[in-house]
Amino acid sequence: MMQYMLLLNDSERRFDVRLFCKNPNRTLPDGREAHALKELAPWIEDAPDACVVYHWCDGWTAFDNQFIRLKARRILRWHNNTPPWFFAPYSIASAGDTMRGLVSMRRLIAETDIAIWTNSDYSAAQLRLFGATEDRVHVVHPVSPLLRASDAEIEAIRSRLGRTPVRTPDDAIRLLFVGRFVPHKGHKHLVATAAHVRAISGRPVELHLVGRHDQSMPGYIEEVRRLAELLDVTLVDHKEASEERLNELYCSSDVFVCLSEHEGFGLPVLEAMRFGLPVVGWRSTAVAEQLARHPLAIAQLDHEAAALRVVAALQQPLRATTIWWQKQQVLPHYSDDALARRLFLALSHPGQAGETGEAVPEIAADPVLQRLSGVALEALATAPRLAPEIAAIARSVPADAPGRLVTLHDLASFDTLLRAAGNGGGDLFKSTWRNGFPQKRSLFSRAYRQLRRVAFSLNLGLVRAIEQLGRHNETRLGRLADDVDSLKQQNALILEHLRTLTAERAGTGGPNEAGRAGARVLTPLPRRQNMAPHAGAAHGTPPDTQSSLSA
Repeated sequence: MMQYMLLLNDSERRFDVRLFCKNPNRTLPDGREAHALKELAPWIEDAPDACVVYHWCDGWTAFDNQFIRLKARRILRWHNNTPPWFFAPYSIASAGDTMRGLVSMRRLIAETDIAIWTNSDYSAAQLRLFGATEDRVHVVHPVSPLLRASDAEIEAIRSRLGRTPVRTPDDAIRLLFVGRFVPHKGHKHLVATAAHVRAISGRPVELHLVGRHDQSMPGYIEEVRRLAELLDVTLVDHKEASEERLNELYCSSDVFVCLSEHEGFGLPVLEAMRFGLPVVGWRSTAVAEQLARHPLAIAQLDHEAAALRVVAALQQPLRATTIWWQKQQVLPHYSDDALARRLFLALSHPGQAGETGEAVPEIAADPVLQRLSGVALEALATAPRLAPEIAAIARSVPADAPGRLVTLHDLASFDTLLRAAGNGGGDLFKSTWRNGFPQKRSLFSRAYRQLRRVAFSLNLGLVRAIEQLGRHNETRLGRLADDVDSLKQQNALILEHLRTLTAERAGTGGPNEAGRAGARVLTPLPRRQNMAPHAGAAHGTPPDTQSSLSA
């Protein structure tokens, strides 16, 4: 939406801009209406210089092929996909979704020459690892209304909503993180860091989380809550807050903490700086570009080191110096003008997309800030620490390698694993339903969800019934096999006894007599009402073989 507004408000009026979407049911900020997707092809039909920018997530089957065939300059806007290893322990379906996006992007890179805009140098490196050449990739940073706001507008918001953080021994330290409640956002690391902050500062700590819950991964959310209980951290979950509520939290928090394990960009980090919050973060994935030499950022994930910087950021003059430094050294590279410049360069120089972007510089921290940070951290070195047993729980939280990219080996291995998971046991009904109805997921969403639950229940019951029947049949077949083996063994014993009997008779009489004896043994005897139990012995069988034949 913000890119649309930047192009629409271009002072040179170089672009006739329209926004097309699947469900055009809202009015745009400029008062215009969004257009239905079916109107796109007729609109560009007579425009030889038309350009279509497709904001792409994990693939849209109904439009992907149409986009490839459009008679216009085509640009894929890629916001990065989360690696599947974050989702796989909690939701096979979510891991499958992100894998579909990664595999589809890899295929589009290999089979087309479409240009790609992405949001960071980190995401551009991922595209190059998938085979995209330098001239096809251009870094165009995202835009948000808060980043575009002037100082006067920010101050007006603060005066209307904000409270100046009060740092007294009686006040809780308010830590803030904004991001979806999903595994790669590092919520467990935030909880562990908050526990260390409480121990070091000796003050109560509130960890405020803002972000939409992913309903497909309730297990992860429950794990974060249980960890907060174990570490005695006060967790305040605001879920998907309104813009007004989010602004209020930016104004009323003490420190913004970001320990995310995977980010394609990380807008909330810059928004927090825009509101004058000191940021403590981990230089990982795309966030490393924003916190290039930030004095309160950590290069390696260390909960205690992050907590020391949080406590240091509460002290003056370090706090004021950090806020000033962020405003002077970081935010100008993501200003309205800088964002518009990157956007216009990407549109104006399609053949040099990899060369025209303005690289984010290595931001050198102010020496005074570095010295103040060092003094503050040194003074905190003797502060209290977590109890060993609590610290051990915090250390048990796993973390990914910083800056890790998805390789082609990852795609191949996870594709194999997810296919196996989707075709086995109780997950069969999920993959069948999702793969069979990919275009209906957003139609009549509430009714669809109810229908899907019913179908899932029926299919799951059917799958379980089939599995139970299969196990029952396997048991019966096993018993029959045992019976057959038992009969084979009995027949072998009978044949062995017959051979012994024949050999014995052959040793006591002539050949004719032996043959007659053998014939008498092998011929079934007629049943009589008064037949003795050992009737075989009564018709000439030697006494020493009587018990064997009876058996």
